[in-house]
Amino acid sequence: MQRKFLSWLFVLICTAFALAGLLSFLQFQRQSEARARDLMSNRLHDLMLLVRFTQDNMNHMAQINDESTLELTRAAAEIIRLNPTVIDSPEALQGLCNELGADQLCITNQDGMVIAGVPKSVLGFNLSKHEQSRPFMECIHTPGFELLQRPRNNALNGQVLQYAGVTRPDEPGVIQLGFKPQHEQTV
Repeated sequence: MQRKFLSWLFVLICTAFALAGLLSFLQFQRQSEARARDLMSNRLHDLMLLVRFTQDNMNHMAQINDESTLELTRAAAEIIRLNPTVIDSPEALQGLCNELGADQLCITNQDGMVIAGVPKSVLGFNLSKHEQSRPFMECIHTPGFELLQRPRNNALNGQVLQYAGVTRPDEPGVIQLGFKPQHEQTV
């Protein structure tokens, strides 16, 4: 009888230990899952803040780039206003383009026809004939008008450039600069 009692007691104790171990394991698993969810939630929140911060910085950098691009185009217009003979010298135009860090410079007449520029292939190009360049025609008819486009394929050769244009200060026309996007220059 004592042996039977000890056997049952052993079975009960083993069952109790197994049950206690199983309950402990389940409790530990729930706590681990809860901690993992909290940790992932916190990390995702931190990641979202970082992405938002990075996006704000990128927007700020784009704004600075846009302002700089327009300022360089205004500077080109002012140089041409102060020294109109620059238009007649391909070397002077190339030097101006190099000084401003531009990849393309176009100076048009009142009809939107490029009468001077860098590279020479832009000569004779008509801004009004192409979807990409047509918006710059408003510079001719609206004194003080400035336009900045997002980088896109140009109508001349499909090269990706960001264009900025301003009204010519010396006579009706457009002064337009084209810049390669910075990320392309590093590739």
